[in-house]
Amino acid sequence: MVDVTPSEVIRSLGFEPEVQGLRQRLNAWVADSDPEMRPMLRLQFGGGSKYFRPLTVFACHHAVSERPLPEPVLVAALAVELFHNVTLIIDDLVDNSPTRRGKPTLHEFYDPLTAWMVAGYIDAAATEMLLALPVDAWPPESPLPDLDRRPVPGAKDATSTTKLAPRRFDTRRDWPSIEAAGPVRFDLRLLAELKRRLAIAECVQWQNRKDGALRGGRARAGRMLGVSDWRYLAREDTGSMFEICACLGARTQRFRRLGRLLGMLYHGCDDVADVQALERLGGGGDADLDDGILTLPASLAIRRSDRVRAIYAKEQRTPAERDLLRRALVDELPHAARELDEIRQQVEREAKAQNVRNRAQFERLIEQVRMLAPAA
Repeated sequence: MVDVTPSEVIRSLGFEPEVQGLRQRLNAWVADSDPEMRPMLRLQFGGGSKYFRPLTVFACHHAVSERPLPEPVLVAALAVELFHNVTLIIDDLVDNSPTRRGKPTLHEFYDPLTAWMVAGYIDAAATEMLLALPVDAWPPESPLPDLDRRPVPGAKDATSTTKLAPRRFDTRRDWPSIEAAGPVRFDLRLLAELKRRLAIAECVQWQNRKDGALRGGRARAGRMLGVSDWRYLAREDTGSMFEICACLGARTQRFRRLGRLLGMLYHGCDDVADVQALERLGGGGDADLDDGILTLPASLAIRRSDRVRAIYAKEQRTPAERDLLRRALVDELPHAARELDEIRQQVEREAKAQNVRNRAQFERLIEQVRMLAPAA
């Protein structure tokens, strides 16, 4: 990613007071945590975050209100930041990453069991914070989230979907109807939805990696994996996180698509930034390639070349094949930049359609996300 410091991002958006309040709450929580956990939490939260998820919460609050940030929104932003760190710890464990943000990861500094337990501790703390908030009603003007949607192969729009037949409520996987439930804990409902969607997305991604869904150049369903599959993963992984942040900040579901598109832009920029680093380094830095992760450049390369698809599907590659894949990913950077610019335009159109009151600030937020992987 481009070397932009967290303070530069925060200052450009004018969110210094909000982030200062967030950091004070975070530091106070760490200081008041169990003494046995405190050293691990200090390592995990020791700086380096640009706070894009809380910034999205703040921006969406100001999109609908002139009021200063209310207590429930600040607490919700902190809970999201805590849960985001849970996902980072798990990602580091799965990928066996030795460092993150220039520091040792928890499992590297301590051990895997400690990292898992710290993740559980943080997750429980985020839930407790939201439980301490007053119960409020689901915004009456907002429909329930429609999750019965699947990606359309080859769809042009980043969120294009096919609508499936409505399904009945199933007590094994669903909450009761929100409209019939009376007052509800708005934030907890959204956080539960986020966890469910992230779990599904991570399982899909892991199946691609573990079982070699690309093996032989074909996925289980008998079709090629490509850009539409990347869009699904981007939507349900990072997109779902930003989508929930938008709802938490605005206290309405009106900005679901706005947050989802912003998260997909972030996801794609993260993918592209890794390849840009690979291009600058001239080799190395290709962990996503080795792990078989379907990044945006990889999905484009797979779509364009049968040879790349066949090599990408292999569990073991020769040095020559690795070099070919690296070059293929670098070659896709201009096409990936066009995909990102298209998603960016969709975010901007959605912000305009929703008539956000802080239009200039929101556009700066979109720009800061896009700058994570600047076009050459």
